Amino acid sequence: VRDAGEVYFDSITMLVFLLLVGRWFQQRGQRAAADSLELLFALTPATAHVVDESGEVTEEPIEAVTPGMTIEVHAGDSAPVDGVILSGTSSVDESVMTGESRPVAVSQGDRIAAGSVNIAAPIHVLAEAVGDQTRLGKVMRDIERHARLQTPVIGQADRLAGVFVVVVMALALATFAYWAPKGVEGAIEHATALLIVCCPCALALATPLVTAVSVGRAARSGVLVKGAGAFEDITKPGTVLLDKTGTLTKGTFTCVKWLGDKGCKRQAAALERGATHPIARVIASLDDDDSLDVTNVEHRTGQGVVGCVDRHRVCVGSLTLMESERLAPDANLLQAATTEAAFGNTPIFVAVDEDVCAVAVLGDEIRAESRTVIERLGSMGWRVGMLSGDRQEVVNAVAAQVGIEPGLAVGGVSPEGKVERVKAFKDRGPVVMVGDGVNDASALVNASFGIALQGGAEASLAAAHSYIIDDDLEQVPEILGGARRTVSAVRRCLGVSLGYNAVAASLAAGGLLTPLVAAFLMPVSSLTVLGLALHSRTFASKQ
Repeated sequence: VRDAGEVYFDSITMLVFLLLVGRWFQQRGQRAAADSLELLFALTPATAHVVDESGEVTEEPIEAVTPGMTIEVHAGDSAPVDGVILSGTSSVDESVMTGESRPVAVSQGDRIAAGSVNIAAPIHVLAEAVGDQTRLGKVMRDIERHARLQTPVIGQADRLAGVFVVVVMALALATFAYWAPKGVEGAIEHATALLIVCCPCALALATPLVTAVSVGRAARSGVLVKGAGAFEDITKPGTVLLDKTGTLTKGTFTCVKWLGDKGCKRQAAALERGATHPIARVIASLDDDDSLDVTNVEHRTGQGVVGCVDRHRVCVGSLTLMESERLAPDANLLQAATTEAAFGNTPIFVAVDEDVCAVAVLGDEIRAESRTVIERLGSMGWRVGMLSGDRQEVVNAVAAQVGIEPGLAVGGVSPEGKVERVKAFKDRGPVVMVGDGVNDASALVNASFGIALQGGAEASLAAAHSYIIDDDLEQVPEILGGARRTVSAVRRCLGVSLGYNAVAASLAAGGLLTPLVAAFLMPVSSLTVLGLALHSRTFASKQ
């Protein structure tokens, strides 16, 4: 106003710049989450094969499909609607909703959910729900709603900002009032020095800077974090809920045992070669000899396959298939198959001519590191539970092998049920959900912190706060430890910044700092916070 004295534009521009950097980090996280949500709707087809009253089939955009229409779902296609099967018999992969890779036999009168994959034969479905009214659509809307509510956590720096500004302004006025009787020029100089040296730059910089460093180190260790704001919610131990299929287990069918005559393995593999059913592909992979002559192949939906291999009649399938062919396995083989089924495995019987000679035991193999990870989480103070869409007896068998308490291992849980369980556990403390499928996505977004394993469905990756790049379950305890160390580093930086400002304010109010010296000291707190952030041990990088 007087065209005289010092003008401190550098302090103002630096303050604005650093505050905008923090806002940029927050906005970038929000934008990435919004972009990821657009991927969720790629899980169902954009068109449907509509059957009219005359039986003619036409391809229509999904927006034109309404409840009451008849839809034809070809083998290999995803169901575009929720509905009831009017005609046809097939096998369906419902892993998009249940998370379980084992196909389910369906026929007239059974229900099918949008996103389920028809495996074996065409079926006609009466549409009951379309688009966002389907079960899958409701899961997606739940994810989107919670993602929009998940604005960046307002950290301690923002909570302190209002108080900090009021206190500094009050101290500046008090300083001016104290020195004014001794000279207005000196009073203005001391008050100005206090305002300059108590710049909130370091306070504003602490959270985004430490978070950025932490997220970068996590990425180098094999973990991508998009919800670092939720770290604050898991500093204290609570409950870790693990999905079973694809999380505690490998998520794919393999032949875990071969019981009986190994000589018929070649014939079984030859008969199943060329089939598209997941079980058939596993059997076919057991032997690569393609020199055998295979004829008269007959696929029986929900049972297995029958045919001739080098002039021998070979049957590969369930016990039901054996009974329909009037073939009876001996008591020892049947008992062994029954025992394996009780552990959640799938016994596939193999018969050559009139003899049931072997059983291929298919199962989802438990990860080697599962038990070690659960023990580590327990030593860190976390309770560990399991939520699965599989049968309770299967869940109990897996829980016993990996060391989860029986009361915390729950089977037969739908996607909606997983959300309810997560919310119930959140009433008792922080909840970390770990999963890999669409059926886990809504639970991931409702948890205090969601962790998705890479290789899972896009929906779970979009919903989770972080996901593990190399599908390594051992990263789960590392993420929880890194989150705790990140929050500690933020608090340490905030403490240093506040301590610096308290000392600097005392010196300025006492008339021991000139505005020029204050301007020189002002960046010191920011540089200190920068140094602390860069040297904080949050996530350990892999070599």
